Amino acid sequence: MTAYRNIKTLALFSALTMTLGCARQPVHHAPSRDTADSHHSKHDNAPLPEGTAARKPAPSDCACLPSRFRQTGMASWYGKEFHGRRTASGERFDAMAMTAAHRTLPLGSYVKVVCAKSKKSIVVRINDRGPFRRTRIIDLSYAAATALGIQHAGTAKVEIERIAAPANAGSTKRRLS
Repeated sequence: MTAYRNIKTLALFSALTMTLGCARQPVHHAPSRDTADSHHSKHDNAPLPEGTAARKPAPSDCACLPSRFRQTGMASWYGKEFHGRRTASGERFDAMAMTAAHRTLPLGSYVKVVCAKSKKSIVVRINDRGPFRRTRIIDLSYAAATALGIQHAGTAKVEIERIAAPANAGSTKRRLS
């Protein structure tokens, strides 16, 4: 009975911590210089960037990302053992699709991945959470790792950059032949 109570308490504490951790602070905009009596910036009515939906961020989007997100570190890949399982986005993982897992980038966003050694680059869609090793920044699908030429080494140093959805966005679902 004590073990059950400990697990219940831990689950409640975890849920509370995650809820508080993703709470957003209110954003206060300073009045624009050209409109002293207005509280709206002159950019409030600017069109949203292409591919951006006008919505409140989901809890998974709680990391405030700069418009040009870049990260350098180690990439790894995962494949056969996870093929067919559900990803964090709800879709089934396809090891032969150009997808990847990242800890904080919004699900559905696109990332350009450049291998530091070979300078090969690819574009992948983030559809899962991970990697779960602290020394790695992204987990690539087998197809993405093969396109970069790192499938035999298993890991490689890469630079990733968040990009807008490519014009051929459907191509990330195509299987590697």
